[in-house]
Amino acid sequence: MIRELDATKVLTFDLFGTVLDLGGSLTPYLADFLKRQGRAVDPAGFWRELRHRQRIEQYQDSLLELGHSGYLETAEKAFSYVCRLNGLNPSREKIKEWMESWQMLAPFPDVLAALQRLKSRFRLPFEDTHSRYLPDVTVANFTELADILLGQVPLAKGCNPPIQLPRKGA
Repeated sequence: MIRELDATKVLTFDLFGTVLDLGGSLTPYLADFLKRQGRAVDPAGFWRELRHRQRIEQYQDSLLELGHSGYLETAEKAFSYVCRLNGLNPSREKIKEWMESWQMLAPFPDVLAALQRLKSRFRLPFEDTHSRYLPDVTVANFTELADILLGQVPLAKGCNPPIQLPRKGA
């Protein structure tokens, strides 16, 4: 296996759910939201429903050939849907507050050390369908990951989804 990797120059990873720990980062915000709503809804169960619905939203985009509307957009649609499913009717402002919690995502515990090791040998592009989001979240919340990811430039225009690749020497 090691010899097969000798010719490999680039490894790519998706950010959401692979590098960034969605459930671990967002479930506490869900628990707080549900508590403020005065509802006895299990945050972990709500999260599972939300993730399931988000996948359905993404499948619908594909099936209807609408293109990829973006991770955060489908997350917002899923959140609204699962709220209604659980008898909640959050205001537009409450939905916006929930979406702001996505700015607090943290990487899985072992990611930073692993990426540092990989960065010494490979170029590390990351899929990011919300390029405006990546610099904000990394700089605001985990400087070490920002050091690895910032300074990225588009690998190719017109890629769907866009692919980001660190600049040479970065």
